[in-house]
Amino acid sequence: MQYRQRVVDGLDYLELGTSLLQRVRLEHPTAGLWEAADLQWWWRRSRSSDELGQAFWIDEAGQPVAAVVLDRKSVV
Repeated sequence: MQYRQRVVDGLDYLELGTSLLQRVRLEHPTAGLWEAADLQWWWRRSRSSDELGQAFWIDEAGQPVAAVVLDRKSVV
């Protein structure tokens, strides 16, 4: 199977990240550290990492299969 890398930010990041985490949860109920809702929760407030490109690997069907996501809370 071929994978392609896609670097995204903004709502594209939120959509792909949420989709990936939901997919992980469906495959195994206790796998992973984050829930899809975590990304949605973080998105409600601006963060210094919001404008950084986040790397996703997409399968032939257009679904995310892996990601490297940097998340950094803004300091006020």
